[in-house]
Amino acid sequence: MMESKELNQVAGAGASKGMNASSGTGSLKGMNALKGAGASSETGALKGAGSSSETGALKETSASLENHSPEVKICGITRREDVEVVSSMEADYAGFILYFPKSKRNLSLDLAANLVQEFKRQSPHTKCVAVTVSPTHMQMEEIVRAGFHLLQVHGVLAEDVLADCPIPIWRALNITDSIVTKEAMQSPKISGIVLDGKQPGSGECFDWELLEEYNRGDKLLILAGGLSPENVEEAIQRVHPDVVDVSSGVEYEGEFRGKDPKKVKAFIQEVRRWRRFI
Repeated sequence: MMESKELNQVAGAGASKGMNASSGTGSLKGMNALKGAGASSETGALKGAGSSSETGALKETSASLENHSPEVKICGITRREDVEVVSSMEADYAGFILYFPKSKRNLSLDLAANLVQEFKRQSPHTKCVAVTVSPTHMQMEEIVRAGFHLLQVHGVLAEDVLADCPIPIWRALNITDSIVTKEAMQSPKISGIVLDGKQPGSGECFDWELLEEYNRGDKLLILAGGLSPENVEEAIQRVHPDVVDVSSGVEYEGEFRGKDPKKVKAFIQEVRRWRRFI
């Protein structure tokens, strides 16, 4: 991915079929994209909340923002035990890393599909998200057949994948990297933007002040990168995300062993405590 310092410089790149990329450059600081906000019909959050160029999206005066209640995504599911604890806490989303062997959380499609079916049996409320890097059209088709509810795309979003994907897409944005074209932001198939650190899955936070002038438009804002039970309340207060997305922050210490039930419970309880507070 390319380094970027001005995210309001949005440019797209198109190539031949199968290599057509939806990418662009710019930093989040000063991004002034797509005025007017309304949440997706799936969540009904932040309806009619738009930010002016003078104040930025995070200073919206809409009453709906004051009553904002974020949802929870537990990402990096790898085991049946993870399914059980996430289902028992009724998380809103569960993320599965696919087609990315560099990740210790990477799963085969067969195993992921089996775990998706477990979620559908144990927690029908939970939506399963296929987390990918530059997925091909064939991979997108396999994900749809496996029963996933959403496709999350890091890296390159090929034009044929965007055009043909029958399930909603979450476009992942690494804070310092190039990512999304105006066309992708305008696409109704992209229902959310995932804001993550420079190295997704590293457990490192980025500077939330970079989001002061970020305008989510009509997309869900999914905040990821270094969240934990200890800092999620502050993240909600400062960023007002529609979804908080956690992975390493709810895992066991030391050798990778999947999700720690105590941490998962603590994280979700912190978010729900915030819901009760507002």
